[in-house]
Amino acid sequence: MAELCAEAIESLQLCGDSVHIADPVYKYLVTKTFEELSDVNSPQNILDTDLVNGQVDKSALKEAHFGLALLILESCKHDSDQQSISSILEDCKFPVNRTNLFCKLFEKYKRKIRSSLSNVNGSSLPHVVDVDWRLDYYIKNNHAEKVNSLDYTVKLKTESPGQDGLTDFQFSCSTEQLQDMVGKLREACKSVEKAGQS
Repeated sequence: MAELCAEAIESLQLCGDSVHIADPVYKYLVTKTFEELSDVNSPQNILDTDLVNGQVDKSALKEAHFGLALLILESCKHDSDQQSISSILEDCKFPVNRTNLFCKLFEKYKRKIRSSLSNVNGSSLPHVVDVDWRLDYYIKNNHAEKVNSLDYTVKLKTESPGQDGLTDFQFSCSTEQLQDMVGKLREACKSVEKAGQS
């Protein structure tokens, strides 16, 4: 796991301190932070709640939220395990019950957050995992007595990050179109190989 900046460590130390952040507020804060990071499309204002109002200083709450969010994102980014996260939280003087709650929520939301992070990095395009094809020979059709053409029907099976199951993408093309596509794919592979060797 990557090192956290000094500000993040200080924020986590504040978050672990039950004098500044009471247990019910911590439970609310850590749960809402995980929910917020796992569903980026639903904006949440974690400061507007009766649980928080009057129990904790809003600047302390914001600082604690910053530390938690940064730890969650960095841990997901580096695919950290519970042991390394527990070690960081222990260094920040987190009590065992708070560490356990954080680790439990981390395991629950880790996959969704990693999926969201992969979308941010631009690698959300589907990956081709399999190809099925069929050759169709047309002798004639409704408009002409004699056609004698070859058509390929190609089905690409793709998987997208963060989604279960495969998606099919199907198209038809002539022999020339298929040869052109294969040639372009070979050029792309050569370009990637050259870029990898540089």
